[in-house]
Amino acid sequence: MKLVFVHLGNSNPKHLWANLERHTEVFPGIPATLVVSENFTRQRHVPRSVEVVRYKRPEETNTLLKNLDLPESFRGGFWHFTFERLLALELVHSFDPETPILHIESDVLLLPNFPWLDLAQRKMLMWGQIDAKEDIAALVFSPNLKLTRRLTSELRQVLGRDPNTSDMRALREVAKVMGSTEFEYLPFDIGKTSIAGGIFDVGPIGMYLAGLDPRNSWGKRLYQVSLDHHIVKPQHMNFRMEGANLKASNDWIELFVYSLHIHSKDQRMLGSKSSDALRNLIELQKSSPGRTDFIFSAFLTGFAQVINEILSKRGLTAIYKKLLKLFR
Repeated sequence: MKLVFVHLGNSNPKHLWANLERHTEVFPGIPATLVVSENFTRQRHVPRSVEVVRYKRPEETNTLLKNLDLPESFRGGFWHFTFERLLALELVHSFDPETPILHIESDVLLLPNFPWLDLAQRKMLMWGQIDAKEDIAALVFSPNLKLTRRLTSELRQVLGRDPNTSDMRALREVAKVMGSTEFEYLPFDIGKTSIAGGIFDVGPIGMYLAGLDPRNSWGKRLYQVSLDHHIVKPQHMNFRMEGANLKASNDWIELFVYSLHIHSKDQRMLGSKSSDALRNLIELQKSSPGRTDFIFSAFLTGFAQVINEILSKRGLTAIYKKLLKLFR
């Protein structure tokens, strides 16, 4: 199996560089590929053992994304890139059509006991479900190029008929049309299905333990938050570490949690000492419930984004960007 990260655009995601470095240390036998935009200039941050594939946006994709009715100014094209990264999987899978690939978002932590062999034996597309209306691409497994092309084809069709879609809503639409021989959900909720005695976090567990992205709340990293619309309810679970691995339990069952979606982008959780950081967070959860951290850099990022959106609506974005460069 091959692990595939996709980073499109010109941002500098420090949590991604930490995650790539950690992957080479924890899983040296699992090859990793990083798909980047053709004008990527941050090669120095990528470990030498990670393959870098440069992606050039096809004209067909360019036309489709122009119809996407979501703000392109948000975080440097976030909505467009999150959709396009799924389409880019076809490129990297075309190099080795019969080798399974696992797409991983840059802020997803894989625990040391991740079930690579069990997952590699699956014959269908797999990803997670976040709530009643949306799926999530935190982890997307494809066993071969044929099914990857099936996925990207369906995604293009969804985007072509619904310009208001997002990658999460589009994945849900694809899941609806896929047959039971082509797609199944990754086990994500305790007490239901599992793979080798474990589940995969689609967001809620990582958000609960490691906090929410502070850029979304004026610099505040909120812990132990569970959103009502999420299917998984981590507030009803107990968590403990078994060595470097994570276990979750309720009143009648205990399972491993093989991955954590670190929504907060906390580099400590994605670096070489992630197990220690996770253990500390679990202890703090018990001793300091309802804890909040303030991240000043995240406050500045969120503030700058609000100003950018205001100015873009008034056609002043170019002036704003020039002023911003003066203060960098």
